[in-house]
Amino acid sequence: MSKRGGRRRRHTAVAAAVPAKSEPSSVSHAPLSVNPLRARKKLFVALCGVFAIWVALLLTMYFVTVYPQRHHATSPLNTSAPE
Repeated sequence: MSKRGGRRRRHTAVAAAVPAKSEPSSVSHAPLSVNPLRARKKLFVALCGVFAIWVALLLTMYFVTVYPQRHHATSPLNTSAPE
């Protein structure tokens, strides 16, 4: 057990439970010890903020460029006939 983090090795119990093969293999397959990722709250909040700004920018560009052209011609308030 290490002083930092206090995590125990899990692969030692697994390796002891697996029976040994009769033939030696050329490649030894050691059990992998995978540490879970840490939660990074500041990074998550920053990425959520960037995503919200990106969505707001896309909606702004849509309503400034596409929406007026699409709905201006079909508006029932536009009753003036072209000359």
